[in-house]
Amino acid sequence: QKFNFEDDNSLSDTLLQNHSRLIKATALKILWQRHGADFTLLFEDKEVKLSTIAEENYELAAICHDWAVVRRIASITGKYDDRLEDTLLDIVVRQKRLAVGRAYSEKATFSKPLDSVAILKTLREFCGTNTAEDTLTQEIMLHLSHLIRTEPALFENMITLRTWYFVQLLVGQISRSHNLAIGDAYESLLAMAPNEIYNCLRNILRSFNKEVTELGDQENLHASEVPSFAPVLNGSADDDASKDWARWRKDTGMIGRMSSNFYKDVWHLLQQCNGLVIGDKYSVQSRIGSELTLGATAGEQNFALRIDTLLHSIDAPDYRQLNTEVIESLAKLFRQTPQLQVKDDLVLDILIGHAVRIAWVKENPNENYDDKRGLAWESIYKTSPIKTNLAFIEAFMYLIAPESSMKAEY
Repeated sequence: QKFNFEDDNSLSDTLLQNHSRLIKATALKILWQRHGADFTLLFEDKEVKLSTIAEENYELAAICHDWAVVRRIASITGKYDDRLEDTLLDIVVRQKRLAVGRAYSEKATFSKPLDSVAILKTLREFCGTNTAEDTLTQEIMLHLSHLIRTEPALFENMITLRTWYFVQLLVGQISRSHNLAIGDAYESLLAMAPNEIYNCLRNILRSFNKEVTELGDQENLHASEVPSFAPVLNGSADDDASKDWARWRKDTGMIGRMSSNFYKDVWHLLQQCNGLVIGDKYSVQSRIGSELTLGATAGEQNFALRIDTLLHSIDAPDYRQLNTEVIESLAKLFRQTPQLQVKDDLVLDILIGHAVRIAWVKENPNENYDDKRGLAWESIYKTSPIKTNLAFIEAFMYLIAPESSMKAEY
């Protein structure tokens, strides 16, 4: 059943009628974002505030243990756990740092006690990328706090506890166990009871190195035939290192003008892989499968619109541009190696992440990458497209012919 999520009246009807809790939560989110908590709906000749409807749906979902909806509504309405202050204290008094969100930024890293207001401000700034991400982050914080009090040995040799990396490990475990795509595995995680997530997190910490290795192995790409990439790597071109490439990426990503062959290149690329995941790899909406080429031609407008929609789901214009560049690099690489057939999805987030690490290590061989992730990500935006193209190809080569079973977390 399809729903019209564009029109306010249709959204209101969806919210007030007998639809699934998940559909209602989706309608609630859109109306809340558009109009806020005080927006009123007419129900049985009475005006009802959106905040009241949200609270009723939240309580019903909690009673039914519908954790996916509970977490979604908690995120929409800004609910938070009043134990956050004590949670952070438990972690930092044990000489650990706590990093939240996906950005490797000091601004998202706690190293001293703070009050709940300051913690929530950071969570809202750095943990809003995906569905209920801020709510899930609070839960991971609470679980880590309890575990570090009761089983401190689990955290030996860990200085910075990264909440999102633990989410990655949880999603990876679910994906492997149930043979699910990353986006579907994330949705499954959202549906799990808090005690289930706690138990899974505890098991991950107990076999941490094994889990990290398996997550890395999961990123490997499998191909029917791996050609020599030497001709691609040996290509040379002039490199303008003086240009402000960070500014160029922001401006170009904002404009969003593609080359005349861009969408045709994507179409042909899809014929040599299982699918593309453009944008947030934890969203089920981010994937476009190779099967789409069966029902669309290379120059079809609807196909171009689908790709364009995925690219514009990426909020940051400079990262959107980086995604465009990696697509162009892959398209060129696959054109030059027509015998190459990849049996997996090409997840652009993963490819870019490894390219960041590869480029940084090459330029800074004596630096510890683990301590410099934030700088490494800043550096990639300042790098010329010629050098990033090389890093993208090397990242692809690394994933398709891994040097070792241990992959770096990026």
